[in-house]
Amino acid sequence: MNIYHDCVACLIRQTVEAGRLATADLEIQDRILRAVLGALAKRSFDESPAHIAREVHQLVQGISGNPDPYKEVKTRANNSALAARRACWDTLPAAAKSLERAVLLAIAGNAMDIAPKSGRGNLDIMSEIGRLLSRRIDSNSLENLRRASQGARRILYLGDNAGEIVFDRILIEMLPAERITYAVKAKPILNDATLLDAQAAGLPEIVEVIDNGSDAPGTILDTCSPEFCKRFDESDLVIAKGQANYETLCDVDKDGLYFLLLVKCPVLARDIGANVDDVVVRNAKSRPARTQP
Repeated sequence: MNIYHDCVACLIRQTVEAGRLATADLEIQDRILRAVLGALAKRSFDESPAHIAREVHQLVQGISGNPDPYKEVKTRANNSALAARRACWDTLPAAAKSLERAVLLAIAGNAMDIAPKSGRGNLDIMSEIGRLLSRRIDSNSLENLRRASQGARRILYLGDNAGEIVFDRILIEMLPAERITYAVKAKPILNDATLLDAQAAGLPEIVEVIDNGSDAPGTILDTCSPEFCKRFDESDLVIAKGQANYETLCDVDKDGLYFLLLVKCPVLARDIGANVDDVVVRNAKSRPARTQP
């Protein structure tokens, strides 16, 4: 997915937010903003938002000297998600633990993403869970995902954010976990999940967890390690969580690639052919033709 003009304003907002998280020094915040504005002026619009966001946050980290500005945000998100999981899943009887409910909870976790809208890191996740559990997923999409997971020998699950990763575990427990590899980022970027977050969620207890070798939002294959790319190519089913994974993989020609996300901005809604706040479970092959900005 190529960047839209609207994405530039979002990236500038992210810069201001990340700069404040990275340092209290106003002079350094000023340097960060000026550096990002200069970089944005030179970038091509024939790239995905994630390509440009990667450079933006590398500048934030490099100028501030803070390698993980969102560290405290991620810790809070993980703790909130763990408490929410206990309340909305662990106490349920086995008969109430359906695949549809697990998918909805995984997508409710996707609402914890702070990139599309400032303040989402402080989201009341229990309210979001209650709101989204009233939704229904298209039965054909859900059945296609079920069949794909049952028939796949190798499943690659691409994680998105800290906090959300806890709800991914719920879905993984409803799938053939012994065939699943879970992928996180190799280095901190925004509030994306890393190996530390996977450990906080207890994922290594049930699946193999790897990093993708990259520090980019989403999954930009050109920036990933050869080992990860081999896993991606060899997987019969790839479950890609969140907007950034959609932005970076929607043009990749691969059978068995499924996107699971909550549509959180009008730009992505136009591209994916949905409405803001829609719950999306979709095979990559069913993407509609791209509309113009």
